[in-house]
Amino acid sequence: MEIIKKSREDLNKKELYNMIDNPDISKMSELAGEDVDVIDWVMYRSVSISTGEEHDVLSIVTSTGTYATNSPTFIEAFTRIVECFENDFSKIKIFENKSKRGRNFLMCKYVD
Repeated sequence: MEIIKKSREDLNKKELYNMIDNPDISKMSELAGEDVDVIDWVMYRSVSISTGEEHDVLSIVTSTGTYATNSPTFIEAFTRIVECFENDFSKIKIFENKSKRGRNFLMCKYVD
């Protein structure tokens, strides 16, 4: 596992564990349709034990718990928010879109 980016440099080991390995982490898709308060977040690269493939994962601590996703579209949209606002944002909207092929995918956008 490799940490790619995180909300703040002083995240301690317990906070990182709770965002990366804690069995209580829920799927980000459970928040579809909601405005979410972002408390902390971490983006990391994980390797699948079964296939050996690398994939990026984003984990977000909210006021209701910790949620994670490996959705490339969601991670890309979240990364653009971070690049525009750095850590000067506290809320995002999570929603589902439908691809041209009819497949649902997860997205997010900045909320004032």
